[in-house]
Amino acid sequence: MKKTILHIDYKVPAFVLFFSGICFGELIGIIIAILDRDFLGIVTGACLGIGLGFAGAAFTLLTLWIFNVFADNLGGWQIKIKDEYAKETKE
Repeated sequence: MKKTILHIDYKVPAFVLFFSGICFGELIGIIIAILDRDFLGIVTGACLGIGLGFAGAAFTLLTLWIFNVFADNLGGWQIKIKDEYAKETKE
């Protein structure tokens, strides 16, 4: 069975990249704070995390918007799905 994906929902990938950017930035901030032995590293990491989160989410939204606009013209993604259940019920 072949299916074609023509549009991708934007919410889940944008949220995942936003929150992973925040976590990654906070991790960098904690490492900077440990190396510098200063509280400013944590605040810097928070700002860096929010910036990375917004940048990742914006890049994801832009990429998915471009894909969704051109997916109809390009034909989408062809996906093959094995239907094992139908084979078992026919036998």
